[in-house]
Amino acid sequence: MRVPSLFSKKPSSDRDETLKSELDKALWERNQLVGLFAQLFPSGIRRIGRPGWPEEWHNVVIIDFPSGQASFFYHDQEAHIFKGLPEYTKPWHGEDREHQTYRTMRRYREQLDKGLEDRKLTASQ
Repeated sequence: MRVPSLFSKKPSSDRDETLKSELDKALWERNQLVGLFAQLFPSGIRRIGRPGWPEEWHNVVIIDFPSGQASFFYHDQEAHIFKGLPEYTKPWHGEDREHQTYRTMRRYREQLDKGLEDRKLTASQ
């Protein structure tokens, strides 16, 4: 599914069109993973206005990882990924992309390490 780009400016060259297409694909792939995380950890959705962003990009899913809160904006056309999640009513901590990515990846790494350790224990028994 092609999701309209966050950047409404019409591409001025084939290179710009390629970059826009790659960004759209990366956002779609990211949202597939975020949807999985949202099913595995306490999470919810809400709309948060962003100055300068198109209205259809004001959707955000907020996930409460044990290592901290992470939030991800998504387009109206990808709302089906987060269907069934409750409204997020706790305070939103805002965005700090560097720390958010670190928290997300740290939690993923902890789960991966635990799974590998469990697998080693099972194999040695």
